[in-house]
Parts: sequence; structure tokens; C-alpha cells
Amino acid sequence: MFEGGAKIKALVRAKAGRSLRIMLAMLFYYSGAFHLVRWARRSSGRSLTIVTYHRIAEGDVDEIRDSLPFLFVSRRTFEKQIAFLKKHYTLLNFKDLEGTTGSKPWAGDGLIITFDDGYADNLELAVPVLNKLGAPSTMFLPAGMISERRIPWWDEVYHGLWRLSAEDAENGDGAGGESLRELIRRFRENSSALFAELNGWDEDRVESLRDELRKVGATDENRLASVNRLLTWEELRGMTGSMEFGSHGHSHTPLDKMDTGRLREELLMSRKMIEEKTGAQVTSIAYPCGSYSRTVTEMAGEAGYDFAVTQEPGIARLEDAFSLKRINVWEGTARDLRGEFSTALFAMALGWPDFHPMGNRKKRDS
Repeated sequence: MFEGGAKIKALVRAKAGRSLRIMLAMLFYYSGAFHLVRWARRSSGRSLTIVTYHRIAEGDVDEIRDSLPFLFVSRRTFEKQIAFLKKHYTLLNFKDLEGTTGSKPWAGDGLIITFDDGYADNLELAVPVLNKLGAPSTMFLPAGMISERRIPWWDEVYHGLWRLSAEDAENGDGAGGESLRELIRRFRENSSALFAELNGWDEDRVESLRDELRKVGATDENRLASVNRLLTWEELRGMTGSMEFGSHGHSHTPLDKMDTGRLREELLMSRKMIEEKTGAQVTSIAYPCGSYSRTVTEMAGEAGYDFAVTQEPGIARLEDAFSLKRINVWEGTARDLRGEFSTALFAMALGWPDFHPMGNRKKRDS
């Protein structure tokens, strides 16, 4: 009874927070405050908005079961979002930032569209929209994973936990050992929070979890490979005219967990491989899982990068070239109570990224 009551209270609180956010978003946008904020940033001359996308879905994001749904934007919503960005911002790439020692005419009004991980759906669904609207963008690539045609671990783990969770709900049997059953319980309770934690696990621990999921038969590798495919180097070479490339590490392992020798190798190898395979110059890096340290930022500069982006939410400052903040975007970023795209919510996510009603902030990044 107590647990059920707590869940009801949590749902009521979440809905109240959502309603409050929608009302404030409408006030923020339709009162003109959104444009006033942009004017103030433009006047300061040293800020930049960077948005993060991961994946695009053709259909309903809520129906996704084989990978993390909170990394997706539907194609229909994506087109509306890009049209909004094109209308209100000066769209840039990182090459446009080179030599930014002083105020630039676009500073405060400039925006960079980024994609992390290099999924095939970016080419199939995002690029046609970007080309149609004339929107430049940057894709951060985990070079080693692309070369080895690996399925991202987070997709495999989500897929496995979802299947086990569905089986538990149907027959009540717990799969695997106690630690796996605990993960299934937490997955049902809050999958987003669980994956935010899994991002901090070391490689050996993640591999052990993948092995356990395979042993209990939770992994359908053929299905995983078909819906979570990363782009090939051949496909990427065909995108060089419309897309700027950056590094997302070599193995997509948190860089701050590496010793200096491996860190240097990851930074150099990824940049070199992307440049050799695509013919494009690589000047930027997105820290895998958003994890970095002072050592990482210093060595990124030594490895030849000019800019580095984090997963810290907020507006980027040009002087923080190796710790640029970004605004993560997915379907839920600007969804109203009817489940439709809200221009006002999207405007507030961009103009007031630090606002979270009732303190309800959740990290949703991979």
C-alpha cells in the first residue's frame, strides 16, 4: 500500500511539474522573453548554443523497445525543431569558430546542431531534413566501433533488460542472479536514471553484464544489428559535403577513467582514423558519456583538437573551448500534455536550459 501510494504521489508530482513547465514556457515564449534572452546573449558576444541529438525514429518513439527511447526524436518532430532553429538562430559548424578571439557577429545567436554516435538513422532520416532546410551539422563518431561494426553496449543492455522485464511481468519468474534481477527492477522503475549510472561503469563491468544477458537468452543479436546499426565508412564518405565530423573517442569509453598512455592513444587514433577514412578534417571531440577531467582537456588540446563538447546542460561560453556545454534534445524535450510538439517548450529548452520545475532534472545522455 505504501509503495503504491508513493508511486501515485510521484506521478502526481511529475504531472504537476510538467504542467507548470508548460505554462511557464508559454509565458516565456509568447511574452517575447525568449527573444529578449537571445538579444542579451548576442550583446554579450561570447556565448553559443549547441544542441545534441542522438537518433531519429520514423514512427512513435514510445513504441521503441530495442534501444534507449530517450535518445530518439521522431522524424516529424525533428523537422519542426530544425525549422525552428533555422528561423531563430545562425546555424554554424565548429569550423566557423576557428580564430574566435573576439566577439563575432553571430555570437549569442549562433547555434551548432550535433549528433552523437553515428547511427544509420541519422543518414536515412535526419540528413534529408537537414539538406531540405539548409542546416549544417556536426556528427561525433566513435571510430573504433564503426570500424569493428559493433552494436553499442547501451542498446544491447536496454534491449536485454526490456525483454527480461516483459517476461517477468508475464510469468513472474526472475532471470539470472540477484544482481541482474535488481537491475531489472530498477529498469522498470526508472530506466533513464539506471542508464545514467551505467554510463559510469568501467568496461569490464559492462562486458560482464552483456555476458550475463546473453547467457540468460535475453539478446536477439540479429534484431539488435538491424535496428541499431552504425554508419559505415563508405556511407560517411558520402556525407562529407553536408556534415562536419568530429571524434567521439575510439572505443566510446569514458576518457577520464583511462591512464595517460591509453588516453593519448584514444584521442590520436580516433582523430587519425576519421580523417583517413572520410578525408575530412577533425577539429572537435565530444567526450564519450560526457566524462572528462582537466587531464583530458589538456591532452585533447595536445592531440590537435580545437574544441570539445560535454554533456553538461547549458549555453556554451566561447572561452571554454574544451568544456563547451550542450542542450540534449529528444522527443520529450518539447512534448506537451497531448504528446505533441510544443514550440513554446522547445523555445524554453533553448533559452532557459537550466530551468527544471520542482527540481525534477534527469540526465538522459549516452
